[in-house]
Amino acid sequence: MATTLLSLLSTTLLSTYGLTLSYKNITLLQKYQAKSEKAAEWSFSAARRLKTTQTTQAAGTVSLLLSLVTSAALLVLQPPCDSTSSRFVAPLALAAVVFAARVHMARFWNTKEQVRVPFMTDYNDAARGSEKVVGVLSVLAFSWGWEVVEFGMAGKGVWVEMLVSGVGWVGRGLLGMLCVIQA
Repeated sequence: MATTLLSLLSTTLLSTYGLTLSYKNITLLQKYQAKSEKAAEWSFSAARRLKTTQTTQAAGTVSLLLSLVTSAALLVLQPPCDSTSSRFVAPLALAAVVFAARVHMARFWNTKEQVRVPFMTDYNDAARGSEKVVGVLSVLAFSWGWEVVEFGMAGKGVWVEMLVSGVGWVGRGLLGMLCVIQA
């Protein structure tokens, strides 16, 4: 129970961090909105990039918001431990949603797709920030998936539960370190 509370608290904080990054990135990208729309009128490629920019930012933001609301609700409401919908279905659905958003964003916001543009520091900062959001989504997808594993191991004995919980925290830590190193 204590590990679940700690896990949900860390998920809430990480979701909040991801949302602040998303807000900053979207604000930076909006500075180029008018120019991008003008370019999109004349270029199919520019129109496609503008649409992809908007959909990837929206997907990341919505999945982070869902993660925040769900983890906060599970923290505050504290449903019964044997509640299958709150301990299994919600984390499983969120793991899928967050992972899908992560994949969608990672296909567009990466150093291979995004060329750093000289004299457009705000755009470049938004691109780097979006890559950080992809890292946050990676850790969140793992965290929600691990919640499902912890639920499946509940009641199997204290040593099994401690082992599963420990592996989960080590996994979160390693994934977080990889995301920081890549950023």
